[in-house]
Amino acid sequence: MDFNEQNWMIPPSSIGLDDKIFRLVKALYSLKQAPLQCFEKLGPVLASLGFVYLSYEPYVFINVMLNIILLVFLNNITTVGLKLQIKILIEYL
Repeated sequence: MDFNEQNWMIPPSSIGLDDKIFRLVKALYSLKQAPLQCFEKLGPVLASLGFVYLSYEPYVFINVMLNIILLVFLNNITTVGLKLQIKILIEYL
């Protein structure tokens, strides 16, 4: 994943550090951004393989030609379809 940008935040006034600005630690910030970054990288790859995502559920990809459904959640991909079609997809990747 690409986390090249620096992120800064102004703390809430209630904690009494009004003259401070904090740089977010990438390890912590990256955890929150990981699903979006994964989707931005995986989506075009799956689209090139003929998958489309559902507009109301963007982490569900369907390939009508292969009759395969992919459920993508963080670092897990669940496949639904016939064993032969899934095997073809895996060999292609």
